[in-house]
Amino acid sequence: MKRFWDKVNKDAPNGCWEWTAYLTTEGYGQIGVGKKLQYAHRLSWVMHNGEIPHHDSHHGMCVLHCCDNPKCVNPDHLFLGTIQDNVTDMISKGRQRDSGVRGEAVGQSKLTDIQVRVIRRYYPLLTQTKLAEIFNVSPKTISSAVNRQTWAHVL
Repeated sequence: MKRFWDKVNKDAPNGCWEWTAYLTTEGYGQIGVGKKLQYAHRLSWVMHNGEIPHHDSHHGMCVLHCCDNPKCVNPDHLFLGTIQDNVTDMISKGRQRDSGVRGEAVGQSKLTDIQVRVIRRYYPLLTQTKLAEIFNVSPKTISSAVNRQTWAHVL
């Protein structure tokens, strides 16, 4: 425990207790515990509140930061949430990354910008199932393009 606290600066701005040792490329603190790396903020949660409960059979709860400072290990700045809570929090605070890569530039794209325009033009006349057959993709791919869940940048 002393080894953990030796790596924390409690004098950071906004009441954050910042991790001063190893940081991931995303800025989260990590420390070796036994033979395994642990996120410092998750370890802080466990030290102050006990084990992190499981959300479902596959995932434990996320430990989120109300301060939006990934180096922070102040237990008063941490709260539990699901993966969906984490994504919602990120979007509501404008922290999602926009790589700028869209449409055809995405290596796994099944359609082109032109095909999406054609699909949207003919969707009222042809069913999504028929369009999926024509373009050799799943009906879900057609539905996502028609409803602008994907290809939103294509007018």
